[in-house]
Amino acid sequence: MNRFARNIKAKFNRILHEMSLSVSQYVKKPGVDFTRNYKLPFKKTILTIVMMGGLNLNRELLRVFNYNTYVPTASAFVQQRDKILPEAFSFLFREFTDSLPRTKGFNGYDLYAVDGSDITIYRNPKDISTYIQNGENAKGYNLLHINALYDLQNRLYKDFIVQKAAEKNETKALMEMANRLISKRKPIILGDRGYESYNVFAHLEKFGLKYAIRVKDIRSTGILSGLKLPDGEFDVDISMKLTRRQTKEVKRNPDKYKIVPSTTTFDHFDRDGFCQISFRVVRFKLKTGEYEVIITNLSRDEFPPEKIKELYNKRWGIETAYNQLKNIVCLENFSGKTENAIRQDFWASMVLMISVAVFQKEANEKIEKEHRHKQNKHHYQTSVGNLAVTLRDEFIFEVLRKNKLLSTIKIRRIIAILAYSKSPIRPDRSFPRHKNRDISFNLNLKSHL
Repeated sequence: MNRFARNIKAKFNRILHEMSLSVSQYVKKPGVDFTRNYKLPFKKTILTIVMMGGLNLNRELLRVFNYNTYVPTASAFVQQRDKILPEAFSFLFREFTDSLPRTKGFNGYDLYAVDGSDITIYRNPKDISTYIQNGENAKGYNLLHINALYDLQNRLYKDFIVQKAAEKNETKALMEMANRLISKRKPIILGDRGYESYNVFAHLEKFGLKYAIRVKDIRSTGILSGLKLPDGEFDVDISMKLTRRQTKEVKRNPDKYKIVPSTTTFDHFDRDGFCQISFRVVRFKLKTGEYEVIITNLSRDEFPPEKIKELYNKRWGIETAYNQLKNIVCLENFSGKTENAIRQDFWASMVLMISVAVFQKEANEKIEKEHRHKQNKHHYQTSVGNLAVTLRDEFIFEVLRKNKLLSTIKIRRIIAILAYSKSPIRPDRSFPRHKNRDISFNLNLKSHL
């Protein structure tokens, strides 16, 4: 059994202890907030928010404080949490994530999928930065947009950037998160069509990062529409100079130069107003008869077209992770209405997802061991389902508040439950994408568990 699961509480408490020694970095009023003794000191307030399960606030406090008479009031809790900056939780998330061991990569590379998703927050028409109204008489709603970088092999969210609806910019968020990957071991970034941008390709190339990003097909209005490409399946190299200049030389050589409109963001021109860019365009046919096109800077020797197809298919893992985040962890069941509380709850949910990933990984190792012994037809993996909430109760709630390491017996029990709830892996199975379906992710599952 992996020692990390047995020591996860110690690692978590160590990070919290280090944060407690420098509280001034994580509060609104340094030198004032959390300088007196309260029922809810800094560390206890952090843990309480992490342990929130979507119930009524008073009920949550009773549960967290084990129904003791010294439970703080909801008002006292709200006042204490309002002192803490959301950056405290984002720091906790990143430190906790970085403490995890890593598995071996795909062909020696680490795979990171990038994607964005909207989350609904409490309705507030006065907040024009998040308020959306589709039509003069339509009832509006408030949105935040989350941009995630997801570690596909370890099933862990690696990084996040939260944007208000009016500030939504997925390509900018990707480039910012990519900058934090520069010192990591050989990453490959996998993205969908929302990241089709010369600015993105040039940025990743400049910092030595590998990528494989799906783009619009050759008969669309996307990047490929202006290039001379064959029909059918192909794998070709493209090299050109990007510029905003419209000189005679540029206009005479459309195969050599690509004019970037002044309305399009591009940050990588040299002093003369040019940027040399090179990439591969890989087009392959799906079983449906449709084509998909990937732009990548991976070498053809390491990643021939079939390997590119296999690589991109792994991006689906982030879709599954978003489903867990919204349907199982119930991200949108916020325990407060203010922007500060919403951002705190968001990062607290990410901490829970780390714990889910750790125990899910160990359960999968147990399942794989049983597979080798029984020689089953299919490989299996854990079906997390509502067990994410079980882990919050069994691990975060019951264990993190106690001053002892998580017992081996409890670890084995949790992993055994996860291993029992399993489903076969069918890599070739596919389902049609349903369009124009009104799917609500705010299922309020926590309040029913």
